[in-house]
Amino acid sequence: MNHRFVCVLFCRILAPFTVAALLLRPNVMMAQSIKYEVTGFRDARFGMNELDVRLAARSSFGARDEEMTFTANAIDGTTKLIVYVPMLEAGLGEGRVEYFFGYRSQTLIQLNVVRGADTNPPRNNSAMIAGAARLQRYFLGFAWANRSVRAGIPIDESAVLVFSGSDSKNGVVSLVIEGVRYEQDRNGVVRFFPERASPPKLTVSYIDGRGRSDVRNISQGDF
Repeated sequence: MNHRFVCVLFCRILAPFTVAALLLRPNVMMAQSIKYEVTGFRDARFGMNELDVRLAARSSFGARDEEMTFTANAIDGTTKLIVYVPMLEAGLGEGRVEYFFGYRSQTLIQLNVVRGADTNPPRNNSAMIAGAARLQRYFLGFAWANRSVRAGIPIDESAVLVFSGSDSKNGVVSLVIEGVRYEQDRNGVVRFFPERASPPKLTVSYIDGRGRSDVRNISQGDF
């Protein structure tokens, strides 16, 4: 295995007001034998049209039509179906699933599973950090394309890429936590703290490797 892993593997209470997610190097001898294939999320699969995705959302989450919002992106020509879900995962409260449809194909090319966008902000980020650690452990249990795994990488002062990996067909899964306070030591280890920098949000994105170019290009005469 040539993957470079720097991972959130453990969350524990270090003091009454200090919770840190420790980024540790896992044992690469752990069995990463099952290859992950990025095909969608729950009952929704890449290539489905809007009607099929609505039916999948009803099957996966019991969502009603009034709990779904359909929008269009005037810039890239894609469309998005947002499904509001009362409970995506225990301890993380309400969330949403965003289904993106390509400009030309009008079929599913990306999903974002967002926790934290549709609920009252908690007093601290402990549950969100623990949720990020659980999801990272889950994704690290699979084999990914060589050298594609990235984790524990700061994006800005309050956001961290917790995990990213590609499959053999260039499909991508990424896990990003936002609204967090953290520090990075000289060895590149990131530690999270419970006090939030802004309302916390945890996003898992599933991207179809074949659908990345299915957007409207801006021509020279548009601006």
